[in-house]
Amino acid sequence: MPKGTRPLIMFAGVSAAVFALALAAVFEPGRPSAAGSENVTLGDVYRGETLFQSRCASCHGQGGKGGGSGPALAGSSLTPVQVKAQIDAGGGAMPAGLVTGRDEEDVLAFVASIAAP
Repeated sequence: MPKGTRPLIMFAGVSAAVFALALAAVFEPGRPSAAGSENVTLGDVYRGETLFQSRCASCHGQGGKGGGSGPALAGSSLTPVQVKAQIDAGGGAMPAGLVTGRDEEDVLAFVASIAAP
């Protein structure tokens, strides 16, 4: 093994482990999400995607990429708190409370997964 190979492999292993822990803290169902999202619980991202496609995609586009009357959400850097506030209050053509309860938590999880730049 060439000199210096082992630290690189160990570093890659540590980086992957840290990344996995960070993702678990942000996207694990039932746990508060990342910084800036006090009192927001994320639900199931896969169920959220299904709900998003049926209730939100007509305005926000397939996968939240835009194309309808609502803004693109993919790559928007919106926090779960910001998204929850918009869902709860509505605005423009978006009615308040379009999704609530578990459905809202699931949609929040999906939007959090696509909003990261």
